[in-house]
Amino acid sequence: MSIRPNKDNKGNILPRSWIIDYYPQGRKGKRVQQVANDMTEGEAWELESQIRRQYGTAVPLHGKVIDALPGWLAAGRNNYAASTYLDIQNCLKKLSPHFGQKLWTALNQPLIEKYKTARLQDGVGKRTINKELTWFSSLWKWAAAHGHCNQPPFRIPVFPKVRRPQIRVPSMDEVQAVIDNIEERYRPILLLYYDLGLRREEALQIKGEDVWLNSREVCVIGKGNKEKILPITTPRLFEVLKTAKGQHPLGYLFRNPKNNGKPYHSIRKAIIRAAEKAGIDQRVYAHLFRHSFVTHGIECGVEITALQTIARHSDIRTTREYIHLRNQHLRSEVTKLPGYTSQPDEEITPRDDE
Repeated sequence: MSIRPNKDNKGNILPRSWIIDYYPQGRKGKRVQQVANDMTEGEAWELESQIRRQYGTAVPLHGKVIDALPGWLAAGRNNYAASTYLDIQNCLKKLSPHFGQKLWTALNQPLIEKYKTARLQDGVGKRTINKELTWFSSLWKWAAAHGHCNQPPFRIPVFPKVRRPQIRVPSMDEVQAVIDNIEERYRPILLLYYDLGLRREEALQIKGEDVWLNSREVCVIGKGNKEKILPITTPRLFEVLKTAKGQHPLGYLFRNPKNNGKPYHSIRKAIIRAAEKAGIDQRVYAHLFRHSFVTHGIECGVEITALQTIARHSDIRTTREYIHLRNQHLRSEVTKLPGYTSQPDEEITPRDDE
């Protein structure tokens, strides 16, 4: 069975129209074509799967991994956020050379271990390899559900859970130094990370119509495609959003000139450059400034339920975890005291009135 775009008599591709080829009596029987109109590609693949089950089409014995990719990618494009779909594509760039031409029936645990060894030799971290294998597992299960192969006969072996490095939240002065040193075109995005506590994709994909200057609010599309109205928290954030909206009142607010006006995928390198200029010697990344937003809010005495609302934590216990980060920061600062107290006392000169 296969799916292809439907065309009119002049050879033009018809929007949201697909042709599904299948053989109800098997490959030696008559070929049947079914037109599926008003469907996305992912929905057409779902219909193809239903037809497979209806006619009991046998699982191909010589099916290759690469044969399932078009349908799986179409389903991913329809069901995942743009950033997640891009993540899938990036992982496939590494997975396809190793597994693409393999038969599903030829996959085994030693082959997976060989992939892990090759990626380690490339200098890739274990967490990244685990993520790639998790998406490969998702592909395999999808392929089995849609008649490309049988269910996986084993669980894909990944590395034991890698402990995340301890978060070290920079001080307010350090964050300000990064803001001062980042290139001008990236500063509004960094301020959305820190002044409003937005997640990476929330800030990068914000649109002009989501910024309401009159009421000083922004509409944020967060996890689970949920909308949340947040106040513009600082005058400097208001000014940069006002300027950006003046340039792009509709559509993406921050556009990558190197990518046909699409939003930036990341400004990580710009943040690293700014941190280096500021003399910050710790690891910096987009989400660190969201951590800083909540932690510094606690330090400044912002009511914790208000922080929970702005940060959009579904459970207040998540917000309370940042109290621990604040205490860690205070402990690291207090460790400077022994160096101060161990200095020799200076000779004290009596005052004239003593």
